[in-house]
Amino acid sequence: MINLKVTLDIFSGNPNPRWELSEDKVKEFFEIRGWKDLIYSDYHAQSLGLGYRGFLLSITSTETDKIGSAKNQENKQHIPLPTTFRILGSKLNNSSNALKPSLTEENIVEKEKWLLDTNEKLDNKIKQIVIDSITNNIKSKSNMDTSKTDQKKFSIDALSNCNLYGAYYNPNFWNDPNVIYQNNCYNYAMNHRTDTFAQPGRANGCAFSLDCASVQVAANCDGVTYTCVDNNPYYIVALVVWPGGDYHWYHYHVDGFWGHKPGETAARNYDNSGNIISDPQTCDRYPYTDFCGYFLAPTNNVII
Repeated sequence: MINLKVTLDIFSGNPNPRWELSEDKVKEFFEIRGWKDLIYSDYHAQSLGLGYRGFLLSITSTETDKIGSAKNQENKQHIPLPTTFRILGSKLNNSSNALKPSLTEENIVEKEKWLLDTNEKLDNKIKQIVIDSITNNIKSKSNMDTSKTDQKKFSIDALSNCNLYGAYYNPNFWNDPNVIYQNNCYNYAMNHRTDTFAQPGRANGCAFSLDCASVQVAANCDGVTYTCVDNNPYYIVALVVWPGGDYHWYHYHVDGFWGHKPGETAARNYDNSGNIISDPQTCDRYPYTDFCGYFLAPTNNVII
């Protein structure tokens, strides 16, 4: 018996969708050729940015000799696959590692869509987001236009009257295998490991929808605010939103740059283009197009 569990790696703040393939779909998966050519080796996605990051697949089987992506025509044996791997052909197609000529752009989209369609209960909006992302990746349209923003740029001088703190940049803490999958961007921004994939407002009974105003109100329930009060110590954080899709938070480090942790993936201090983040408002953060503002988070706030 071969079991195949799938995680759609797409969100930064919200939990990623997960499901297990039916027995028929597992059989079909191993009969489809070309999966090995779509495997992305960076399991923790340190080199991947915000938004769609492919599918994480986990295989368990009592028939290890049958784990593979397709049968070899000569000896009828399956080509071996690792037990845990990432499928992300649309990312590979834009990298320096060229795919085999037999895998056209249509082949790549077809395979990733096949995985997407194995979850019949997945929200149609999320499905459309993934389809759009696959197409955008292939067509190299993933960069965000930041020229239209009219927000004020970040200035620490404007907060000179506040008691400001900043955590030292320490990605190894967040990227530990015991931490990385249970903590998200909100945990990172608040500098608070909870192992609960913390959500804005949840500790205080506040829910939210996926727009700037709603996420701000929920975070305010946790003490996140625009202005400092008395001499309370605060972290400087920033919020962006993928309208209707997800939210994402950044933390301003004492080192002089911003860090973040996209969902279950690695913490880092660079944006989608690989540039050190000097300002979340202007960095490459597609598809989180809405910049909501800079905020102050109490260093002793409670989140879950």
